[in-house]
Amino acid sequence: MNLRAKQAILAAIIFLVCSPSALTQAKTSPRIHKLLSRVDPLAGNDLGQAFSIGDSHIDDLIVALRDPDPRIRENAQRVIRYLGNPQGMLALFQAYVTEDVSSFMGPVPAPLSEWDYLHLEKFVLCEKCKPAGPDLDYEYALALDPSPRAQEALARIKSKLSFSLLFGLPPAPGALTDKNLSSGLLDEAFFMDSDDRRAASVRLVAHTVDKKKALYQIHVYHGPLAEKWFNVVLVRYASGWRFLSVSFAGVS
Repeated sequence: MNLRAKQAILAAIIFLVCSPSALTQAKTSPRIHKLLSRVDPLAGNDLGQAFSIGDSHIDDLIVALRDPDPRIRENAQRVIRYLGNPQGMLALFQAYVTEDVSSFMGPVPAPLSEWDYLHLEKFVLCEKCKPAGPDLDYEYALALDPSPRAQEALARIKSKLSFSLLFGLPPAPGALTDKNLSSGLLDEAFFMDSDDRRAASVRLVAHTVDKKKALYQIHVYHGPLAEKWFNVVLVRYASGWRFLSVSFAGVS
């Protein structure tokens, strides 16, 4: 099956699951709308609040993907991607298809969806494509997935870049626990080199209400004009925590 056929099938499935007419008639609650107007990936307080309650307000976030204000649409996308909420991600893919959301904002949750692989083939891995901007976060997400398909895509991305965003391997299961989460996060930061790790600090931005997901921000400070930030989402599982996503949040 060729790429165009796969895209058509995926679009049809998403369209059936996420009815655009139903979403267009609804409105985002005033509380969520106000919160989305203030979300900033670097200034973590409002992002943290949205992350904390986002799963329980996923319908509001989905409706916000079609808000007339582009900032609201972009931040709804960001929050959904940070959460990796399955219902929200499916609605987001539909918003891409209908072009209600035209730009890519936020991290890439692992493992990748079928939509992500189609996006990679069309915009990142094609012969003339040059990975840049948010698409570079795919390298982090693919590194977190040991499946042959993900590792093959990761090798192809690496072959197109003159530099690597990876400086080690993702942590083994059980490496991150409640007892060592903050310090362990730096120890297992496969996306940072040793110099950055020594200059880094970690802060918890927010947990989701059910405490099953956590958003952390890593601040790397080499001086006032040499700062950078990473946002990391962890998911709780039986023996500890695992990475859901890593994203490069900003640089000074």
